[in-house]
Amino acid sequence: MMRMAVFSVAALTILLGGSAWAGPYEGKRILWVDSYHEGFAWSDGVTRGVRKVLGESGAQVKVVRMDTKRNPSPDHARKAAGEAMQAVREFSPDVVMASEDNAQRFFVVPFLKGGDIPVVACGINWDASEYGYPAPNVTGMVEVNLLGEARRVLRKFSGGDRTGYIAADTESERKNLGIYNARDFKGALDGRLVSRFADFGPAFEEVQSRSDMLIMGGNAGIEGWDDAAARAFLLDHTRIATGSFDEYLSPYVIFTFAKEPEEQGEWMAATALRVLDGENPADIPMVENRRVRLIVNLRLARAAGIVLPVSLLKTATVIGKDGE
Repeated sequence: MMRMAVFSVAALTILLGGSAWAGPYEGKRILWVDSYHEGFAWSDGVTRGVRKVLGESGAQVKVVRMDTKRNPSPDHARKAAGEAMQAVREFSPDVVMASEDNAQRFFVVPFLKGGDIPVVACGINWDASEYGYPAPNVTGMVEVNLLGEARRVLRKFSGGDRTGYIAADTESERKNLGIYNARDFKGALDGRLVSRFADFGPAFEEVQSRSDMLIMGGNAGIEGWDDAAARAFLLDHTRIATGSFDEYLSPYVIFTFAKEPEEQGEWMAATALRVLDGENPADIPMVENRRVRLIVNLRLARAAGIVLPVSLLKTATVIGKDGE
């Protein structure tokens, strides 16, 4: 069942870590439709960004979680989008925020795009044009992975250019794999998308055996994922330079070129306030995320026999040190 949460002004400001005093946007209503669920690391980071910006706003906020990461079927997404639209009718928001692709595909595009309600989106993977964005009432932040930087660093610790990819078999990861191949690898990226944790280990070893470096995409959506077992397996079996783009994946790879979900939430919430101040979404340009943080898993690097220079370690967040 889809989770839906409604926060009054006082409840929201307490949740966001602010006071319960009336803020400058008291009486304004913001509906936030999130594609995923509370407890999913990326969504939680977006939430932190929203909290940072809206904490003292005084706006009344209603949050609808579509829960499409744990329930990936189109039928569930359509049902969740219908319930989100019911929330629009009942709540009468002044502006709608919509995060991640499924909220665009199943909710904004069929129900709101081109209408009178302004929409601010975030977390749109790679290219918003497939949704017809920007639209007269829609603007947003596109989510991109800094693949060029990742390849440059990984290549320094690799014996060649052959690159593998492993991730959950989800809509987002199918899109990522296709874009990587189209934009950067000319079809040469060796990708495996898995649905069950039982298949993860064999798939990883298969891809690794054909690769000089490997990128790991999101694991959310892999049925039966066992965190402890995955960490132990990768510690024993990682033999090449590995990388990812999300901080929550840093325990599983040597290098993480971490996007910051907080950046998406902060921009979305701040832009929603700009709309409440009277700006038209059509006049607010679409943007891409820019912030990145390098995380190095020292324990995995040592297990793989990769020696990291001190100069790199000084510029990175280092995890997996002795005793950790």
